[in-house]
Amino acid sequence: GYTFHYDKTRRRQMTYDFLDNPADPALYMASSYDYDWNMMTNDVTLGLTMDLRKVSMNLGVKGGRVTQTDDERFPEAVSYDRGYTKVEPAFGIRYGMHNFSISCSATQPSLQQTRDRIDDSNPLVLTAGNPDLKQVYSTEAKFSGMIYRNMKTGLTLMYNAGATYIANSIVSRSRYFTQDTHIEDYGGYEVKAGSMLYTYANTREGVWRANVSLPFSTMFRKAKLTMHVAPEGYFETAPQYVGESLSTMVTARAGITGRVQWRPGGFSFTMRPRIYWFNSDNTSSQHITSGWQIGGGLYATYKFPFGMYVHAVAEDSYFKYLSGAGTDNNVLRLKCSIWCYFLQNTLKVSLSAMDLLNRGSSYTTASTSNYFRQVWKPTYGRYYMLSIVYLFRQ
Repeated sequence: GYTFHYDKTRRRQMTYDFLDNPADPALYMASSYDYDWNMMTNDVTLGLTMDLRKVSMNLGVKGGRVTQTDDERFPEAVSYDRGYTKVEPAFGIRYGMHNFSISCSATQPSLQQTRDRIDDSNPLVLTAGNPDLKQVYSTEAKFSGMIYRNMKTGLTLMYNAGATYIANSIVSRSRYFTQDTHIEDYGGYEVKAGSMLYTYANTREGVWRANVSLPFSTMFRKAKLTMHVAPEGYFETAPQYVGESLSTMVTARAGITGRVQWRPGGFSFTMRPRIYWFNSDNTSSQHITSGWQIGGGLYATYKFPFGMYVHAVAEDSYFKYLSGAGTDNNVLRLKCSIWCYFLQNTLKVSLSAMDLLNRGSSYTTASTSNYFRQVWKPTYGRYYMLSIVYLFRQ
């Protein structure tokens, strides 16, 4: 197989100073730029598969070339070209109900991370690129399979495990300025007091991740009830800058997710509970955070005899922080839908109402060089949607 991908992004920001001379505003050079980002990828993939009675194997390799071009028109007319060559092998084998796979991949630094300029679109949060950044290489191994199955009771016990190693990981280093500072790098940039400056670098220390889960499920045919439970565990060590020194962030997470489904007649009821414990520390004797995440969802659907369906969803996630950084947060989502089929199921008319108030699309807690940072990006609003779908035969 062959894949070609091309992406072009134009960014332009012109900042003018109207305070000194409103009649003839001056262009503020330190916060003005005009450039194009061009990224082109060419990939060639070769795969070989062998299927036997009990064994199936596949071997593949993907190689390619990624070219990044930074065409700047202002403040200078200059172009920066960077190229990366990648080779990504993969191997997988299946024996009965057991699977093993190992794959390698290469991730290129973004154009923003390698740009030889300071991005000050937000003057208080500056981002400085590093043209010497290298590719990030990751190797991932996965194991999965079935341990036990009883056809009469429907009891099934599975296992899933995985491990990942990431080399040349890219980490960010932050610096906080308490006063106006002139730095010689990046053309002698003047950093304003109260600003944060982020820079990037590759580290020799790699990132290690491991996860394991033991899901099992069973069913009760007479009661029309099925149940699925999955204990899970996750562990990660990753390099991180604290001030000018490089430390290691250690993150652990353990929890249980479940699913219970009941289908009596035209009614369907599903419950998805989950509970997680998490803890983060680093090797610089700093405790980052620890706590619990408790949540779940309730899903109900009822079919009326005349072909109308009613569906309701209620989901909630509660973050309880026990120590370290973090503020307790509750995320709630509600949705209700009604739909009906007409003309021998060729016409579907549905009405949905979604309540997204207090729903966080992103909620994270992290540690930087100088402070703990908690990011919450909520989405506010209520939505009502009417949809009409008609099927023309096939």
